[in-house]
Amino acid sequence: MRLPQVEAVEEVGSTWATVRLRSGLRADLRAVVPDQWGVAWQHFTGSQAHNARLRELASGLGLHLNEDGFRRQDGTDIPCAHEKAVYAELGLPWIPPELRENRGEIEAASAGRLPSTVELRAVRGDLHVHTVWSDGRMTVEEMVLAARARGYEYIAITDHSTGLGVVNGLDPERLRQQREEIQAINARYDDITVLQGAEVEIRSDGTLAYPDDVLASLDIVVASLHTGLRQPRKQITARLVAAIRHPLVHIIGHPTGRLLLRRPGADLDMEAVLRAAAETGTALEINASPQRLDLDDHHVRRAVELGCHLVINSDAHRTEELANMCYGVWQARRGWAETHHILNTRPLGALLAALKGRR
Repeated sequence: MRLPQVEAVEEVGSTWATVRLRSGLRADLRAVVPDQWGVAWQHFTGSQAHNARLRELASGLGLHLNEDGFRRQDGTDIPCAHEKAVYAELGLPWIPPELRENRGEIEAASAGRLPSTVELRAVRGDLHVHTVWSDGRMTVEEMVLAARARGYEYIAITDHSTGLGVVNGLDPERLRQQREEIQAINARYDDITVLQGAEVEIRSDGTLAYPDDVLASLDIVVASLHTGLRQPRKQITARLVAAIRHPLVHIIGHPTGRLLLRRPGADLDMEAVLRAAAETGTALEINASPQRLDLDDHHVRRAVELGCHLVINSDAHRTEELANMCYGVWQARRGWAETHHILNTRPLGALLAALKGRR
């Protein structure tokens, strides 16, 4: 029977096949005996560097380890039907797949210091969502209903500010009109809180597209870079740091501005950016859009080390894109982020206190 995702079978063996998917990607399929399923699953979800370290550990114990399983010096096999058995054989606790990069996870596991990484179910709301008021495709109420269906406690409507003409940004008068709509929706539903925010453009000189009185009227201010991303490193870093230090900015959206496979991120001094965020308490976004995944996992890890506040947002423009939150959670996990590092895992009151009570 052919899987519906498979367009063609390119090669086939007795226990394996290489196929081309309808998406254009190639995939290797393998069949393993139940007693070695855990080894195969671990091998193909671990990076090459992580697996090499495991083989070194196995060799030190007088064992041979490869994708087919463990083998003792006398030639007998060690059954490992589950991943936990693989790590247990090496004297380690189970290491989550997102951490299998040989970036200290094996040492942390040996010392009992593996992070308890954030899970999707911990996310209580989405703080970066667009609607038809700017470049989204759904109404405010449609986005709110979809957020309620996901069990969220809150959602922030953050349509674009003026300054990006191509996305129909809101001027102060349209913001006022949108606020009236949000207030009416809040009056209709008592199981979710709708916040009014905005994704505010960081201009080329580091100033923001809204004046301070408009920023102060918003529940959430997400400041983002969209233009001038090819400015020299020193200039664009200063521009982003100025937004981080602005007392009315709560979150920096998709900090590098990258679009995967389309546009590299800005040439930022990320250490300076992360340190400024840690100093001020301005939250940095892990943008969950598959086109962005920004911050990347390396920067998430460093942000965690420095004590930065983080949020995970979908940047949804349609209701179905709220489901992209899972990609942001996985990115956070790759960066060793735990629940307490992610502000939108907190109840609404604690979230707003953290955002507005900046250092």
